[in-house]
Amino acid sequence: MEAKSKWNIQGNVLDLCCGSGEVSNVLKDCDVEGLDPYTRELYEKNTNNNCIEMTFKDIVCRGLEKKYDNVICSYALHLCEKSMLPMLLYRISEVSNNLFVITPHKKPDCDGEFFKEKERMKRERTTIIWYESRIA
Repeated sequence: MEAKSKWNIQGNVLDLCCGSGEVSNVLKDCDVEGLDPYTRELYEKNTNNNCIEMTFKDIVCRGLEKKYDNVICSYALHLCEKSMLPMLLYRISEVSNNLFVITPHKKPDCDGEFFKEKERMKRERTTIIWYESRIA
């Protein structure tokens, strides 16, 4: 993942909506934990990392329990209900100064009250956007 080296992504990482672990496997030299309400068993089998079973709604209602250097969400943040997105972003900003969104389109736009866009890169049909917390 070119973004990993360009933006020096390291430390502990939350792979939000981790699926089967594609992003986590690129970040093998980081301390990665997955989060996905549906794919825990597959993720843990493919990565040997722990996976938290939570939905966006769970995160909004209860928050996240630990801090991360980076949160990466690939191909999923656009699935969050629009009315719930601001609170989800707030909850993420409580636990991390960096949010990386990997998306096939421009949705959602996370630049706002809790995060500001720092940089973006586009490779083929995928855009990776790095947001920094406004709260930190």
